[in-house]
Amino acid sequence: MRTAVCILFATLFLFQAPALFAQKIKRIDFYEVDQSVAEKYGSYTFKERIIAQYVCAKPIEGSQIANGANGEIKFQFRIDKKKSRTQIRCFTEEPKINRVRIVFEADSSERFYGCGEQFSHLLLNGKRIPIITEEQGIGRGDKPISKFTDILGIEGTQESSYFPLPYCISSAFYSLAVAGPGSHFPSTFDFSRAREIAVEVEHRYAFLEIVQAASFEELFVASYNENESKFQPKPDWTYGTILGIQGGANKVETILDSCISLGNPVTAIWIQDWCGRRKTRIGSQLVWEWKPDTLLYPDFKNWVKKMNSKGVKVMGYINPFLALNTPMYEEAKRKRFLVENPEGGVHIIRTGGFDAALVNIINTEAQNWLQQIIEKNLIGNGLNGWMADFGEWCPWFVQDSIYNSFKDYDPNNSAMSYIKYTAHNRFAVKWAEVNEIAVGNYPGEELFYFMRAGNSFSTLHAPMFWMGDQMVDWGENDGIKATVTALNSAAMSGIRNLHSDIGGYTTVENGLVKVVREKELFMRWTELNIFQPFYRTHEGVRPEANHQFYSDDSTMLFFARMGKIHLALKSYRKQYEDRLIPVPMIHPLLIDYPDDSVCFNLKYQFMYGKELMVAPVLDKGAITVNAYLPNGDWIELFSGKKYLGKNWHSIDAPIGKPPVFVKADSGWKDYFLELFKTF
Repeated sequence: MRTAVCILFATLFLFQAPALFAQKIKRIDFYEVDQSVAEKYGSYTFKERIIAQYVCAKPIEGSQIANGANGEIKFQFRIDKKKSRTQIRCFTEEPKINRVRIVFEADSSERFYGCGEQFSHLLLNGKRIPIITEEQGIGRGDKPISKFTDILGIEGTQESSYFPLPYCISSAFYSLAVAGPGSHFPSTFDFSRAREIAVEVEHRYAFLEIVQAASFEELFVASYNENESKFQPKPDWTYGTILGIQGGANKVETILDSCISLGNPVTAIWIQDWCGRRKTRIGSQLVWEWKPDTLLYPDFKNWVKKMNSKGVKVMGYINPFLALNTPMYEEAKRKRFLVENPEGGVHIIRTGGFDAALVNIINTEAQNWLQQIIEKNLIGNGLNGWMADFGEWCPWFVQDSIYNSFKDYDPNNSAMSYIKYTAHNRFAVKWAEVNEIAVGNYPGEELFYFMRAGNSFSTLHAPMFWMGDQMVDWGENDGIKATVTALNSAAMSGIRNLHSDIGGYTTVENGLVKVVREKELFMRWTELNIFQPFYRTHEGVRPEANHQFYSDDSTMLFFARMGKIHLALKSYRKQYEDRLIPVPMIHPLLIDYPDDSVCFNLKYQFMYGKELMVAPVLDKGAITVNAYLPNGDWIELFSGKKYLGKNWHSIDAPIGKPPVFVKADSGWKDYFLELFKTF
């Protein structure tokens, strides 16, 4: 045991360890908070006023009292210790309490990681991380776009995330999580103060779990996140090139045939406009009624069969919204399957380009209805997969309930056996469940879907995630660099199947700001994503403004070559997937080199399995990369050059040859050297 958790009360410890320090609960705070929530385009801002605070500085097991200026409250504090796992339950029956804050001591040398998919931070020390599934924002501080989006109120923050998790890992090899029945309660992990970590749960019930291990790898085996991870075998077609194209049957087929003729190992096309498209003020957007568009794709079902005859699967798109005044919307409205406002009317949501309504999948009947639409209109028309978009826009006032396992069951008061809470975070998981159930009804059909929104237990219900809507630029917080940080931070939270849109998505072209995808960016992003589990392009929100893989012959040839490299790495990737290795294949160097201080916050390099290390080109105009190589000898695969570890090196990186290194003593060395010679 490397670390311990102990209670600050004389010499009463939960357990003792021969570590150089001992983690302790400093205090527990209970708050009565007057809070208002404002939502804009899927982002959430909070205004609050602390009405009362009650503090217990020396919690021990059993019934306790917390004192405040307004008097005192009673609460229960329970500890359950089983081997390396410690569960802490803390709750009060005072209805006015709506926040519990548990503060732990931390050693001054501790470093903290995780909290899900973080785009700006790998090392979390000094940060406050809200665990609220939401839009990441546009710009997030990157200039010049953030000056514009800040005015519009859509900039986001450097902590906003589509897929946050109430879970962190310490460099002292323990994890801390909000778990159990409170897993989906909104919370905040506060690393802002030296020598302590605090977890705030937005409820009067808090359930935390601490898991100890001897290494990062052991934590992935023992922690709650490993228990939630689901090793789903991916259909074989998902290992090839996935072309993200749209514009109708003729355009799609012409581009597909050109790619195939160049030897690009295309195994699927992703046509998000299968349901139709519309022009809005922000660009090209879809018609949110989930059935084939007969103008863009006449005789859709037979056209899908034609694509299948070429050896190519067809993927579509869906989200839990419905466009207003469509037949599908009217049916859902009539059946009261849409989210309703507190006044009882349909809650209309402004989505940016147009207004829509959200199917309330917290309602089981509405969930089943949307599931049947997927089965009938997507699977029934021959689609083998789809993007299951959104999931983070559930209004804060929507509620769910969960069985109250914090306390003993009272047969005389069944109403007290359930806890109500905001369903916001839970909605993302329910959306994953809807898709999972639909796919599960068609075993053997090689069906696959991918999502962006997530929260606790999402990986139980979705086989793949993508990072959402990055800018088509080189930005640190919302561009290509942010995707590498997200890969590393997500890995520290146990998220193993994650990828980004090749080339990014968010495109801005107006009189004030112009951010469009250039050829060089597309090529560098293409290189980066050959080391990701799902190799998929996106045309972006303004396809005509962005450089595409089909924009010119040289890009088509380049994209075909990169696609071949990606597919050639399949056998290496599958041996990780098939052996159920708990550590995410893509992960930061600090997992393998926990004592190397250079690796502690190395955001822009990553390990690809145990044998390869990737140092992608992330700067405009760069033809070299300054890469750090940990202990040992390393061989760069495109050049065959050997480098000494525990040193920084300037590595030549012409377009088409992203620096990738294999350990000189690796059993895979000869395989990779021979493989990369062919490219």
